[in-house]
Amino acid sequence: MKKIFLILSILMMFIWFTSATTSYITKTQNNHAYKVIKVTLDGKSKIVVSVVDNGMPAQSLQTLMQNVGWSSAINGGFFCPDEPAYSWCVGNTTDNLRIANGLLYSKRGKDVADFDSVFGFDSQGIPMPMAQKEPRTRVDGMWQNTAVDAIFNGMMMPTIVKSGVNVTSLNTGMLADPKQSKAAQKSFICSTQDKSIVYMGVVENITFTGFGDYLITTFKCYNAIQLDNGGSRAMISSGKYILGPGRNIMDAFVVVEGTNVGAIVSTGSTTTNVGFTLSNDELQKAITRMYNAGLTKYDTKQTFLPNNTMTREEASKFFGVFAKNEFQKIENTDTPCNFTDLLSADPTLSGNIQTACKLGIFKGADGKFMPKNTLTNAEAITVLMRVVVGSLPEPSWSFSFNYIMKAQEIGLIGTITPEANITRGAAAILLYKAAIYRETLE
Repeated sequence: MKKIFLILSILMMFIWFTSATTSYITKTQNNHAYKVIKVTLDGKSKIVVSVVDNGMPAQSLQTLMQNVGWSSAINGGFFCPDEPAYSWCVGNTTDNLRIANGLLYSKRGKDVADFDSVFGFDSQGIPMPMAQKEPRTRVDGMWQNTAVDAIFNGMMMPTIVKSGVNVTSLNTGMLADPKQSKAAQKSFICSTQDKSIVYMGVVENITFTGFGDYLITTFKCYNAIQLDNGGSRAMISSGKYILGPGRNIMDAFVVVEGTNVGAIVSTGSTTTNVGFTLSNDELQKAITRMYNAGLTKYDTKQTFLPNNTMTREEASKFFGVFAKNEFQKIENTDTPCNFTDLLSADPTLSGNIQTACKLGIFKGADGKFMPKNTLTNAEAITVLMRVVVGSLPEPSWSFSFNYIMKAQEIGLIGTITPEANITRGAAAILLYKAAIYRETLE
């Protein structure tokens, strides 16, 4: 029994699982220690690029990660920080070609630099062949590589492994850089030949030329690029920094789970901006349940206007009545709810604002409720989870993070964009799913 316990203890030192398809691994193998996030591309996870455009303030890895709504990420490519040591270049800019959700961010168009590759994924999250300098054509006075067009999320950085071959010995520019030629910690992202696994992380005490062979031998990398190192290096797994945080950066590779991103409505189904696809029949069931509970006076999809956004004052009625009817929440009459901007609210909803406040599910800021502001995904999920599970810790860097993680854990939401405005249809589905979840607990 002691031997089994010892083996299990050692294994726990080597690997820390974060989900069914994403795991954090730390280990020493082939004479080098490494820390990696392993992502199994089984249709439940994919990797996207989160970026800051040139000239805009750089952001922390944590912020870049939260911008696309998940909890594992690694820093991206080279850039010029806005720091005194980099006064020779323009701060918060990068010459790297980057693609985020089909949008190109590049000062060089689609021209790929010498010895670099664009490592990336198609719109379904499948790893694509790396785009390199050739073949290319001249368009409007600029070289363009049409292979870049097939990449939906990706980034240009120095090539380490191409089609299973270590190509670092060809990169004369990197070999001439003293920081690259000496043994040090180096970051990477790579995919396997069958496109089923992506690794992203760092290897300790390794030279640039030895990097490629190590990735091939240890992780069976088929295509790989190097990522930025030094003060930019950072990695987060399951919401916790494994490396860093380091300086603010311009881009990152982020793991998201689920395949529905954004808000799309079609005639046959609704893909909500909270990451779930429901048929219109299911959406109608959600609206009917709200109507019967007195949350809305509209009882059809056409009159309910599911694609419209909603204000905070409108949401106070939705969530307040829901909290009392479905979860039997009770108002705390001692809670101070003296919002200074309450007179600007719709008089027919000011009572609902007071109720939602005294239920402890809706809060304002600086003494204001901001009734006319549009409700965001982050706010909606925070309010809902205060109803479903009660108050959770609200860190200063993100009041909504723990609520979003909990909602994903119990299956109420999929992949989301926290700062996006929630639609009425998405809110209806959230309340419907929360009510069904409550019933499973009885």
